[in-house]
Amino acid sequence: MKKLPSKSICVGVIVFVIFLFGAHRHAAGQDAEIEKLLAKRQELVALFEAAKFDELDQRLNSIQAQYEAGELADTELWDYFGWFSSLGMLDVDQYEQRLNAWVEQHPQSYAAHAARGTFFVQRGFDARGTAYATDTDPSKFGRMRRLFRRARTDLDAATSLSSKPLIAHAWLQSIALASSDPEERKAIYDQAIAYAPHSYGIRTNYMRTLLPRWGGSYEQMEQFARESEAVLGAGDKANGLWNMIDEDRALTLLNNKDYATAKAMLTKAIDRRTSAQLLCERATANAALQKLDEAVGDLQASLKYTSPHQY
Repeated sequence: MKKLPSKSICVGVIVFVIFLFGAHRHAAGQDAEIEKLLAKRQELVALFEAAKFDELDQRLNSIQAQYEAGELADTELWDYFGWFSSLGMLDVDQYEQRLNAWVEQHPQSYAAHAARGTFFVQRGFDARGTAYATDTDPSKFGRMRRLFRRARTDLDAATSLSSKPLIAHAWLQSIALASSDPEERKAIYDQAIAYAPHSYGIRTNYMRTLLPRWGGSYEQMEQFARESEAVLGAGDKANGLWNMIDEDRALTLLNNKDYATAKAMLTKAIDRRTSAQLLCERATANAALQKLDEAVGDLQASLKYTSPHQY
């Protein structure tokens, strides 16, 4: 049986989906907040582009310190650090040189190591590509692993430079999902959840490792959802974890062309906690059932999110 692509849905965008959609934000009614965030992020990008590493380092480590002091949510923290992953899809040589210069100037900087580690993780996913494992040249896996080793060096360094290295642990989770055993996945989760017990992102990352395609089971996912709900409380975040089970089951139903059952399952999940991906999957079911008005409605609803789903 073919394995699912390890980037396009399951791995490469895990951290983006979790942290960007984790707060369940819609653009409607929050335009001013989003614009303010984008302006601050653009300031950081401009500092990086201008190679003003002293100021960039001070700004980002200050933001990290706010998170460590409990003054910044994990989703907000990701908003400031997440853009480094996109550098791996641009002029990689130019940006690698800049990241190297930043680390050389600030070898004990959490932000510098976290940023370069993030960059190499994304490059690893890009090197592997999005094809099924059985359709992927083994040399691509070799390049992915080499880039992941470079990423791990930086991310491990970052974990030693902060009391709450959330960004580093989140990307280590992605590496572990793609290339490591269940014990390492659990170890990384345990380290992160010890200082961030209410982090939806860390919990969702670990929930992904329990999917059947990664060697887990729905029973394990249900047990983890119950354990997490006991900590998070009933509500939006816990519902998001429960939805991951129905979302994956619905994907199997869609692949098996059981569109009516998939639609019913997705509707139940959307009623519990909507998301762009669930809406897009239901749109797929509706289109197959020739309910085109409903399909278009789902797609339009998905576009209300700050970052529209790839569908």
